[in-house]
Amino acid sequence: MLKCNICNNSFETLKSNTHIIPRCLIVETKENGKNVYISPRKLHERNQTDLVLDNGWCEFCEKLFSEDDAFAKLFIKDKKYIIGQRTSKIKNEIELGIEEHEATCGPPLKRFLVGIILRHSIFLMIKESLDLLGPHFEALRELYFTSKTSDASYPLSIIKYTDLRLMGYPTREKYQGLNAVSGIFGSYKMILFVNKQHLCPKEFEQLLITSKQVRILVTTSNDSNMKKEIIKRITDLKGKEE
Repeated sequence: MLKCNICNNSFETLKSNTHIIPRCLIVETKENGKNVYISPRKLHERNQTDLVLDNGWCEFCEKLFSEDDAFAKLFIKDKKYIIGQRTSKIKNEIELGIEEHEATCGPPLKRFLVGIILRHSIFLMIKESLDLLGPHFEALRELYFTSKTSDASYPLSIIKYTDLRLMGYPTREKYQGLNAVSGIFGSYKMILFVNKQHLCPKEFEQLLITSKQVRILVTTSNDSNMKKEIIKRITDLKGKEE
C-alpha cells in the first residue's frame, strides 16, 4: 500500500504524471511568456516542459486539485470575477491600481494557492530532498481540508503585474523579516505569509484577501524600490475609488 502525501490515506496506487501547476495556465504562459522554476540556487526557464510528479498523492486529492484548478482558470485566465478596476500613474510612470473581484473568491483563492504550495513542497521533497515549508506543511495540509479557510490563518495577498507574463513555482521569501511562500500565475503574484503568529507586514494589511473582500494591487514588475511606497498608498487609492 502507498500513502498519499496529502490526505495521509493508503491506496494500492497513487496518481502518475500529475502537474504541480494547472495545465491550462502553463499552456497560456508557454504561448505568451515563460514558465519559471526557482530552486535555492538557480532560476530555470521552462518553455518546453513543466514539472510533473508520479506517486505523490491519490486520485481523490487529484480531483480536489482539479476543482481548484478549474476555479483558478476562471479567475486568472478568463477573468470571470472582476467587478471593478482603477489604475493611475505615479512617480516614474509606474502604474498603480486596484483590481476588485467578487468577495466569494477569497476562500477558493487561498485553497488554490495552498494546494499548489503543498504539491510543489511534495515535489521538492521527493525529487530534490528539499523542505519548502518546514513545520508548516502539516498545518497547511490540515487547512486545505477545512470546509472554510480562515481569513486569520496564513494571510494571503495578491499583486498583479501588468508587464509580467510567466509561471513561477512557489518559493520562499521574506517581507520585513516575516516568512512567506509566493507563486506567480500569469500576471498574478500570490503571497501566503507563513509564520506561527499568522502575521503579515502592516503595509500589506489593506491588501489581504478575505471572505469579505478581494482587492488586488495592480502595478509593474520593475519597481522593486517603490514597492513599500506603492503598498502604503493603497489606502489613498481606495478612498478615491469609493
